[in-house]
Amino acid sequence: MTVARRGRPVDGALARAAARMRQTSFRLELDLHLGTGTARMLASDLSPEYVRFNAEYTT
Repeated sequence: MTVARRGRPVDGALARAAARMRQTSFRLELDLHLGTGTARMLASDLSPEYVRFNAEYTT
């Protein structure tokens, strides 16, 4: 789904995107119209539960 076009939000898209981002996994594409380069990014859960779990031990 397109959430922004020419620097402006598409009507109703932010609510639909928020719902999709509540899923465990989702794909995000960003097209800046600057060529054919690609990149990948892996993100992790930074919820309070995740941070608390990882704060309970030291390395």
